Amino acid sequence: MHEEHGRRQAIPQKPMLLTTTITTSSGPAPRPTRAATTAEPAAGFRWESEMTELTAGQVERLLPRAEGAIVVVGEVPAAQGIADIVAVRFNAEAVQRRADVGVGPMTSPLRMRCLNVLRRDRPMRTETLARKMGTNARALNRSTLQPLAEMGVIELSGELVRATGAWEPVGTHLTAVELKLSKWRSALRQADNFAMSADRSWVVLDEARGAGALAALDHFQDYGVGLALLSTDGRLKVKLRPRGRRPQPWLRALMAECAWSAAEEDVVALARIGDVQATSAQVSRNLASARSRSILGSPSR
Repeated sequence: MHEEHGRRQAIPQKPMLLTTTITTSSGPAPRPTRAATTAEPAAGFRWESEMTELTAGQVERLLPRAEGAIVVVGEVPAAQGIADIVAVRFNAEAVQRRADVGVGPMTSPLRMRCLNVLRRDRPMRTETLARKMGTNARALNRSTLQPLAEMGVIELSGELVRATGAWEPVGTHLTAVELKLSKWRSALRQADNFAMSADRSWVVLDEARGAGALAALDHFQDYGVGLALLSTDGRLKVKLRPRGRRPQPWLRALMAECAWSAAEEDVVALARIGDVQATSAQVSRNLASARSRSILGSPSR
């Protein structure tokens, strides 16, 4: 954490791209091919990191059914804590519009808060905006408003500031996932925190250690958090689907921006592909390299 004009602001971490997929129908998501089962019970996972790729590869099963590309990113900052996996459906038109005017992902919490407050049709006094941000107008102007004006996303006129419309939110849906081997209470608390940033939150536990969570399924239901169990042979078993939540707009927008920053070129490519309604094969060819590498997020912008 660091201090930004007297308020504690989360330092954006460096998310990494896990996978990118596209859904061309609203039917059930395909399940991964499973290894042949044996007579001996599964021993379970040794590390949480072993669960990441297995979950990311079939995360579409945890999202509401809808058409569109899904970008799956790991280690994304949330309102509190870091989400192990975040799956984002992007608004292709919004991404394309921003790309056309050179407004890429922005991962500064303070800038995102300002953009969320400002309107295009109603200028605001910089003093008023500064009070809302918990700082003073001079500091806010120097650190945030001037850079945003240079980017063309806001317009400064004397003591007034307004949005230009060049920036707009890009995420149409965000699902956050907390992975844990066995500590379901801790996972539930963390996933509940994610709900301030994401539309839906899940806990995915090691199936070999999931009995305690299953016995407390009503707790997950009370919090509106989904629960799924993952076996070492790749089976993801959904036990409870989450309730839709109402995240804070600026935190939701910031999480989408962080995910975009982890795969900036790929998200823009998907937006362009979406314009011509490409087939899954075309997407696979365009994003073949993205599936096998991690992309670190850009510095705060």
